[in-house]
Amino acid sequence: MKEYPEISLDRFDGENLQSAAFFLSHCHSDHMRGLDSVEFIDSLARGKPHVKLYMHDISAGLLLAIDRYADLGPHIVTLPTGEQHPIPIFDKYGKLKYHVCVTLLPAAHCPGSVMFFFEGHEGNVIYTGDFRFHVGEVLSLRPLFDSDKKLLTSIRSVYADTTFCVPEAKYIPTRDECKTAIVDLVSDWLQRTDIPGHSRIAHIFSRSSYGYEYLMMSLAKHFQCKVHVSQSQYYKYRNIPNLTRIITTDPLATQIHFCQRGAGNEVEGNYANAIREKLPCAREFNVLPNVLQIIPSVMYFTKSNVTPNEMLTCVEEKVVRVCYSSHSSYTELVDFLTHLKPQYIYPNVERNSSLTLQDVRQSLSFLECSSHGKENHMMKISVHQILGKSSSKGPGFLNLRTIMFPCLDSLLKLKLRLKLRSAMTIVGY
Repeated sequence: MKEYPEISLDRFDGENLQSAAFFLSHCHSDHMRGLDSVEFIDSLARGKPHVKLYMHDISAGLLLAIDRYADLGPHIVTLPTGEQHPIPIFDKYGKLKYHVCVTLLPAAHCPGSVMFFFEGHEGNVIYTGDFRFHVGEVLSLRPLFDSDKKLLTSIRSVYADTTFCVPEAKYIPTRDECKTAIVDLVSDWLQRTDIPGHSRIAHIFSRSSYGYEYLMMSLAKHFQCKVHVSQSQYYKYRNIPNLTRIITTDPLATQIHFCQRGAGNEVEGNYANAIREKLPCAREFNVLPNVLQIIPSVMYFTKSNVTPNEMLTCVEEKVVRVCYSSHSSYTELVDFLTHLKPQYIYPNVERNSSLTLQDVRQSLSFLECSSHGKENHMMKISVHQILGKSSSKGPGFLNLRTIMFPCLDSLLKLKLRLKLRSAMTIVGY
C-alpha cells in the first residue's frame, strides 16, 4: 500500500516481514502467502510484541481451526466490522511513529471476508480484498455514506478486486438469483414421487474449501433441515457457531449434501484435479440414492461453449451447473468505484497473462477523480451508458423464463422461475 508502506495486506513473506502491522482480509490461500512460514511466525515472536496480525473474528476461527496456524494465536487481534479502531505503527526500534484508524467493512465474499478502510495522515484508503457487491450495495456502508447516500469523506485510493475486470464480464447473476434457482431445482427434485423405494439426494459440489456457505445457510433455512458435510469440513467450521448449528456429519440425516472428499486439513484447498463424485458419502447408504448434482461455478461459463445468456446448463444426466460468483462483475465493480470517487484506483488481480496490473489500472482510469476532487469527465456518464446498456428501461423483472433440461428425462417438464432484477445478459461469465 503506497500510502502506508509499513502495513502489509494479505502478503506475509519477503520484504513484507519488516512491516509494522499485518492484515488478513479472508482465508483463501492466494491471500495467505507466507502466513504459515517459520520466518513470519519468528518475525512476530522475536522482539516485536507491538506487531500484530489483524482480521475478523470469523477468519480467526477458521484459521486457528488448522493446526499449522496455532502458533499465530497470541499475535492475532480480531476486530468487528463497522467500528473505527486506532492501530499504532512503530518503527523498527519500537518507537511509535503514528496511528492509523481502520474500519472493517463486510466484503460478502466468504465467511469472515472484509475490506479495510484506513484513515490517516496520508489520506483515506480502501483495500477490498476479494468482494462481491451488487449494484448500489456500496451505498449501505454507513462508515462511508450517510442516510441520504452521500459520501461522507474523500477517498484517496481504492485497491480493488479486479478478478472480472473485463467488459465481456458485464453481468453475473446475483447470489440471490442463483439461490432462488437452486432452491427451486432442489425443491422439485425432492418432491418427486416417481422413484419409489429410493431416497433422493441433492448434492451441491464445489472444488473450493470455502465460499459456498451462503448457499448452505440458505438451503438449510428454506428446507428447515441441516446439510451434510464431511468430517474434515466440520472440523474446519467448528469455531463458527452460525455454521455448526446447520451442518451435520451424519449423511443419513438430510437430503441436502455439501460433502467433499479429500478436503483435508487445509484452509483453502485447490481441488481442481479432484475426482468429482456424484456423492462422496454414498458408501454410507445401504441402497444407493438417486442424486441430483448441482455445481455452482463461474469459471465453467468462461471456458465452455454454453450460450452466454444461460444461467443454468445441464452437462450430463442429473448434473446441472449454475453460474455463481463470489467476485463482483464488471458492472458491479464500476458501480462500486463510481460511488466512491477515488483519486486513484489500483487493481489487485491480473485478469490473465496478457494483461499487466498497469493494463488493468489503465482500463479503470476513467473512474478516477482529479486531485482537486473534481470528477473525471467520463464519470458524468451513467454506468449504464459506460457499459453499453440501455438505461431507459430501468430496473425490473424479466418475464417468466423457462429453462429446460433435455438431458434430465425426469426433469424434462421442469420450469424454473428466475426473478432477475433487470433485463440482463451474462456476457462471457
